[in-house]
Amino acid sequence: MNSLKIKLYVDKDQIDDMGRDILKNFLNNTRNNLIDEFIQPTGRKGDYSLVYRGRLLQSITISDTLGVLKYKGKHAPYIEFGTNPHALPPKDKIERWVRLKLGLRGKELERATFMIRRNITKKGTPRFEPMLHALQKTLHDPNGLKQK
Repeated sequence: MNSLKIKLYVDKDQIDDMGRDILKNFLNNTRNNLIDEFIQPTGRKGDYSLVYRGRLLQSITISDTLGVLKYKGKHAPYIEFGTNPHALPPKDKIERWVRLKLGLRGKELERATFMIRRNITKKGTPRFEPMLHALQKTLHDPNGLKQK
């Protein structure tokens, strides 16, 4: 599983233009909410960096003719559902993440990398659930089916 999708099964011949517009608006609004879910503050005052930049964020696609919204990448399921405790992850990948996301260098970088790797072996990684949160926001928004 390398992608997460919301699929809405709709018989295109059975819905009118208004129904198609509602479907399109729902998917667009959910996509916008999903993008918002990927934007998180880094902890530095006034800095709202994209936590999940790059391929995962750029992979968000929508097909209103098929009723599909998805994002994909090898790590997409782990972002959505988290992981159980597992073997020590590669030091270089965690170190790169710490440097990019937390802006640490030197001894602070080494300590944080060690702590995160050890924590993953003991606790796993947390559920982030961006798709679930985006869908919930759209469904609870009274304007979720309207064009924004």
